[in-house]
Formats: sequence, C-alpha cells, structure tokens
Amino acid sequence: MVVLPPRPAAQFSLEMEDGSAPAADSAAVQTARKGLLGSLPDSQRRLLECLSLTPRHIDMLAQEAGLTSTQAGIEMTFLELNGLVRRLPGNTYILGV
Repeated sequence: MVVLPPRPAAQFSLEMEDGSAPAADSAAVQTARKGLLGSLPDSQRRLLECLSLTPRHIDMLAQEAGLTSTQAGIEMTFLELNGLVRRLPGNTYILGV
C-alpha cells in the first residue's frame, strides 16, 4: 500500500513582483479567490454557501443546494480540486481554508 503525503488545502500559487509569496489574507489572494468564485457554476456556488468550518455530510449539502447526492458529489470533487473545500472522513466536507 502506498501512502501519499497530504495535499495542501489551497491551490492558489501567487507570487509578488519581487518573487515573494503574499500573506494568506492579502488583497491579491482575496482577489484571486473572488475571481475563482465568480467563475463557478451556480450549483457549486450553492454548495459553497452551505459550508462552513463545521463538517457537513454530502447528503445534507445536496438537499440544501437542491441537488441529487450524485450531482453534489461531482460538484464537490471539482471544488476540492480547486482547493475550495476539504473532504473529511465519513463523506463530510468543510470549507478549504
């Protein structure tokens, strides 16, 4: 069995003009996140609105977002790949911090 190291939560890779990385709460990072959120499909935005730092089960998220569990699972996978959500054990999700 191969054990992979954990993947970083955020997928944003911004660099300042001097080559340094901005602080996590900098205006550049916030602008990049807003740009990404604005380009998301409506179903993914609805799922994100249901999330916080408290783990929520995929079935509850699907119900609140008006999606089937299958649709919600697909959309959550895309959100996870973009670093916007984190999947936890038991098919629960939180915002990707």
